[in-house]
Amino acid sequence: VIRNNDIFSEDEIREIVDREDLIDKEFMEFARQTVIQQFAQQGLTVEPPSDIDVNALQNASPEAQQLMINQAQEEVRIFNEFQQIVNTEAVPMAEALLLDSIHDMRKGKYSTKVGLSPLSETMRTIKSIELFELNRALLEGNKPGLAADSLIDGTDIDNKDEVKAARNQELQAVQQSGANVSLSRTA
Repeated sequence: VIRNNDIFSEDEIREIVDREDLIDKEFMEFARQTVIQQFAQQGLTVEPPSDIDVNALQNASPEAQQLMINQAQEEVRIFNEFQQIVNTEAVPMAEALLLDSIHDMRKGKYSTKVGLSPLSETMRTIKSIELFELNRALLEGNKPGLAADSLIDGTDIDNKDEVKAARNQELQAVQQSGANVSLSRTA
Protein backbone atom coordinates (compact mmCIF):
# COMPACT_ATOMS: atom_id res chain seq x y z
CA VAL A 1 0.00 0.00 0.00
CA ILE A 2 2.82 2.39 0.87
CA ARG A 3 4.57 1.65 -2.41
CA ASN A 4 1.40 2.01 -4.49
CA ASN A 5 0.06 5.12 -2.82
CA ASP A 6 3.34 6.82 -1.87
CA ILE A 7 1.82 7.91 1.44
CA PHE A 8 5.09 8.60 3.27
CA SER A 9 7.54 11.33 2.37
CA GLU A 10 11.26 10.66 2.55
CA ASP A 11 11.48 12.67 5.77
CA GLU A 12 8.71 10.56 7.34
CA ILE A 13 10.47 7.36 6.30
CA ARG A 14 13.71 8.67 7.84
CA GLU A 15 11.86 9.40 11.10
CA ILE A 16 10.26 5.96 11.23
CA VAL A 17 13.18 3.80 10.12
CA ASP A 18 16.42 3.56 12.09
CA ARG A 19 19.34 5.18 10.30
CA GLU A 20 21.22 1.88 10.14
CA ASP A 21 18.24 0.23 8.42
CA LEU A 22 18.20 2.95 5.76
CA ILE A 23 21.52 1.70 4.49
CA ASP A 24 21.20 -1.49 2.47
CA LYS A 25 24.48 -3.38 2.05
CA GLU A 26 24.11 -3.66 -1.72
CA PHE A 27 23.24 0.01 -2.13
CA MET A 28 26.08 1.01 0.19
CA GLU A 29 28.63 -0.99 -1.79
CA PHE A 30 27.29 0.45 -5.05
CA ALA A 31 27.50 3.97 -3.59
CA ARG A 32 31.05 3.36 -2.31
CA GLN A 33 32.19 2.17 -5.75
CA THR A 34 30.53 5.19 -7.35
CA VAL A 35 32.33 7.58 -4.98
CA ILE A 36 35.66 5.80 -5.58
CA GLN A 37 35.12 6.08 -9.35
CA GLN A 38 34.31 9.79 -9.01
CA PHE A 39 37.53 10.34 -7.06
CA ALA A 40 39.47 8.31 -9.65
CA GLN A 41 38.08 10.52 -12.44
CA GLN A 42 39.52 13.49 -10.56
CA GLY A 43 42.86 11.72 -10.27
CA LEU A 44 42.47 10.81 -6.59
CA THR A 45 43.17 7.14 -5.95
CA VAL A 46 44.41 5.46 -2.83
CA GLU A 47 45.56 1.87 -3.01
CA PRO A 48 45.37 -0.39 0.02
CA PRO A 49 48.68 -0.31 1.90
CA SER A 50 51.06 -3.14 1.13
CA ASP A 51 52.51 -5.29 3.87
CA ILE A 52 55.99 -4.49 5.12
CA ASP A 53 58.64 -6.77 3.67
CA VAL A 54 59.82 -8.53 6.82
CA ASN A 55 63.14 -9.59 5.26
CA ALA A 56 63.93 -6.05 4.12
CA LEU A 57 62.92 -4.73 7.53
CA GLN A 58 65.22 -7.16 9.37
CA ASN A 59 68.16 -6.43 7.09
CA ALA A 60 67.76 -2.64 7.30
CA SER A 61 69.54 -0.34 9.67
CA PRO A 62 67.60 0.87 12.72
CA GLU A 63 67.03 4.27 11.08
CA ALA A 64 65.80 2.62 7.88
CA GLN A 65 63.58 0.27 9.90
CA GLN A 66 61.98 3.24 11.67
CA LEU A 67 61.53 5.00 8.32
CA MET A 68 59.87 1.88 6.83
CA ILE A 69 57.54 1.52 9.84
CA ASN A 70 56.63 5.23 9.76
CA GLN A 71 55.96 5.05 6.03
CA ALA A 72 53.73 1.94 6.46
CA GLN A 73 51.81 3.62 9.30
CA GLU A 74 51.33 6.75 7.17
CA GLU A 75 50.03 4.63 4.25
CA VAL A 76 47.55 2.91 6.60
CA ARG A 77 46.46 6.28 8.04
CA ILE A 78 45.93 7.77 4.56
CA PHE A 79 44.06 4.68 3.36
CA ASN A 80 41.79 4.66 6.45
CA GLU A 81 41.15 8.37 6.06
CA PHE A 82 40.29 7.86 2.39
CA GLN A 83 37.91 5.00 3.29
CA GLN A 84 36.26 7.20 5.90
CA ILE A 85 35.76 9.98 3.33
CA VAL A 86 34.35 7.45 0.84
CA ASN A 87 31.94 6.08 3.45
CA THR A 88 30.88 9.57 4.50
CA GLU A 89 30.13 10.47 0.87
CA ALA A 90 28.47 7.10 0.16
CA VAL A 91 25.99 7.07 3.07
CA PRO A 92 23.65 9.78 1.74
CA MET A 93 23.90 8.25 -1.73
CA ALA A 94 23.00 4.78 -0.37
CA GLU A 95 20.06 6.26 1.58
CA ALA A 96 18.83 8.04 -1.54
CA LEU A 97 19.11 4.82 -3.55
CA LEU A 98 17.08 2.93 -0.95
CA LEU A 99 14.41 5.64 -0.74
CA ASP A 100 14.19 5.76 -4.53
CA SER A 101 13.79 2.00 -4.62
CA ILE A 102 10.99 2.19 -2.04
CA HIS A 103 9.13 4.71 -4.16
CA ASP A 104 9.78 2.94 -7.46
CA MET A 105 9.59 -0.68 -6.31
CA ARG A 106 7.08 -2.79 -8.21
CA LYS A 107 8.20 -6.04 -6.63
CA GLY A 108 9.57 -6.84 -3.22
CA LYS A 109 12.87 -8.48 -2.46
CA TYR A 110 11.36 -11.94 -2.86
CA SER A 111 9.36 -11.18 -6.04
CA THR A 112 6.22 -10.42 -4.08
CA LYS A 113 3.98 -7.96 -5.81
CA VAL A 114 2.42 -5.24 -3.73
CA GLY A 115 -1.04 -4.13 -4.67
CA LEU A 116 -4.71 -4.54 -4.00
CA SER A 117 -6.18 -7.46 -5.84
CA PRO A 118 -9.78 -8.71 -5.72
CA LEU A 119 -8.52 -11.58 -3.56
CA SER A 120 -6.72 -9.46 -0.97
CA GLU A 121 -8.15 -9.49 2.54
CA THR A 122 -8.91 -5.78 2.44
CA MET A 123 -10.77 -6.01 -0.84
CA ARG A 124 -12.74 -9.08 0.31
CA THR A 125 -13.77 -7.21 3.46
CA ILE A 126 -14.84 -4.18 1.43
CA LYS A 127 -16.89 -6.38 -0.93
CA SER A 128 -18.51 -8.17 2.02
CA ILE A 129 -19.50 -4.88 3.66
CA GLU A 130 -20.92 -3.61 0.38
CA LEU A 131 -22.97 -6.81 -0.02
CA PHE A 132 -24.45 -6.58 3.48
CA GLU A 133 -25.19 -2.85 3.05
CA LEU A 134 -27.00 -3.62 -0.20
CA ASN A 135 -29.06 -6.29 1.58
CA ARG A 136 -29.92 -3.88 4.40
CA ALA A 137 -30.90 -1.16 1.93
CA LEU A 138 -33.20 -3.58 0.09
CA LEU A 139 -34.86 -4.69 3.31
CA GLU A 140 -35.28 -1.11 4.55
CA GLY A 141 -36.90 -0.25 1.20
CA ASN A 142 -39.43 -3.09 1.73
CA LYS A 143 -37.87 -5.06 -1.11
CA PRO A 144 -36.85 -8.70 -0.91
CA GLY A 145 -33.32 -9.03 0.46
CA LEU A 146 -30.53 -11.01 -1.11
CA ALA A 147 -30.52 -14.79 -0.92
CA ALA A 148 -28.97 -16.11 2.26
CA ASP A 149 -26.53 -18.25 0.27
CA SER A 150 -25.29 -15.11 -1.50
CA LEU A 151 -24.73 -13.38 1.84
CA ILE A 152 -22.86 -16.40 3.22
CA ASP A 153 -20.72 -16.57 0.05
CA GLY A 154 -19.90 -12.87 0.51
CA THR A 155 -18.28 -13.52 3.89
CA ASP A 156 -14.71 -14.58 4.59
CA ILE A 157 -15.55 -17.55 6.81
CA ASP A 158 -13.80 -20.85 6.21
CA ASN A 159 -16.77 -23.24 6.47
CA LYS A 160 -19.27 -21.62 4.09
CA ASP A 161 -20.57 -24.90 2.70
CA GLU A 162 -21.23 -26.31 6.17
CA VAL A 163 -23.05 -23.15 7.25
CA LYS A 164 -25.20 -23.18 4.10
CA ALA A 165 -25.99 -26.91 4.54
CA ALA A 166 -26.96 -26.43 8.20
CA ARG A 167 -29.15 -23.46 7.29
CA ASN A 168 -30.87 -25.39 4.50
CA GLN A 169 -31.58 -28.29 6.91
CA GLU A 170 -33.13 -25.86 9.40
CA LEU A 171 -35.29 -24.32 6.65
CA GLN A 172 -36.47 -27.76 5.55
CA ALA A 173 -37.31 -28.68 9.17
CA VAL A 174 -39.28 -25.44 9.59
CA GLN A 175 -41.11 -26.00 6.30
CA GLN A 176 -41.98 -29.60 7.26
CA SER A 177 -43.25 -28.58 10.70
CA GLY A 178 -45.24 -25.80 9.06
CA ALA A 179 -46.75 -28.31 6.61
CA ASN A 180 -47.65 -30.63 9.51
CA VAL A 181 -49.36 -27.78 11.35
CA SER A 182 -51.36 -26.94 8.19
CA LEU A 183 -52.45 -30.56 7.77
CA SER A 184 -53.56 -30.90 11.40
CA ARG A 185 -55.67 -27.71 11.13
CA THR A 186 -57.47 -29.01 8.05
CA ALA A 187 -58.19 -32.37 9.65
